[in-house]
Amino acid sequence: MRLSQVALSDLFSQASQSKEERATFRASLRSRLKNAQRLKMNAQAAATTSASSSRARQSRDAAATARPRESEIELQRATRNSHNAAATSATRTSESPQSRANRLSWAATSMAAVRLSQTPQARRIRLDGDIQSLATARGITCPVYNLQAETRIGILPPSGRVPGRDVILLLQAMLHEVNSYIRSFKYSLENALFPSFSTVIDVDKWPHDEHERRYNAPACNEVAAIIHGDRVWTFFASSVTTKLATSFVIFILLSTSLFIYIMMTHLSIYLSIYLSIYLSIFLTDKTEDDKAEDFAQLAAVSFSGLIL
Repeated sequence: MRLSQVALSDLFSQASQSKEERATFRASLRSRLKNAQRLKMNAQAAATTSASSSRARQSRDAAATARPRESEIELQRATRNSHNAAATSATRTSESPQSRANRLSWAATSMAAVRLSQTPQARRIRLDGDIQSLATARGITCPVYNLQAETRIGILPPSGRVPGRDVILLLQAMLHEVNSYIRSFKYSLENALFPSFSTVIDVDKWPHDEHERRYNAPACNEVAAIIHGDRVWTFFASSVTTKLATSFVIFILLSTSLFIYIMMTHLSIYLSIYLSIYLSIFLTDKTEDDKAEDFAQLAAVSFSGLIL
């Protein structure tokens, strides 16, 4: 009798526990369902925000940033840019390789998404804005930049696919703003003390405001020589001294004992020779005709002003 009472008590206890567990499980399900419904409502509310209101908010933010920028004097602007550059450099130095890879991947993905979503009209407005801002910073009017782009299109080979005008404008804006070679070329051309000179850039050196090995990145060593027109050795074999004394010549000495030689065949008012991406590409190496040693000696003695 006592055993049966104990068994019944155990059964009642198990039944009450199972009821409590079921009630707890149901309460958990109801809570999850409410959370899911709340998240869905928040997402729908965020999705219903119109694109015009987002653009208006972005315009207000841009205007609020632009107003103090317009009132800045040159020294304040230079100080702010220097502070921002130092902060960015410190952050980039401390980041790990994985963090840097993630940052670059995220930036590339974001930029690609923005560019794909742009209409042709919006893309042209963006390019014109880039050119206008660069023109203002350099003290050059936008029509001059456009004229340079049209001139470069005119000197491209007639055969083959010619890039569009907007592509050339974009490349021009990028090179004027961020390319270290372009900055060095422009500095040497704007500060030349002689009417005829050569610019020699050694990739084992770097400007005082750049980090070490700025010029000898692996991509730089992929190109051994860049020339325009005939082979460079033919040029040096014919009246070398006279030609060097009456024209601008640019040499880039690579760390692999190879050279990049850029010959000026045309000159616009703003010295468009540094856009070397439109020159013909010719590859050579040190063993070809045993001319690299002669080239090095000639480059070492043939310039009247050495920059960098």
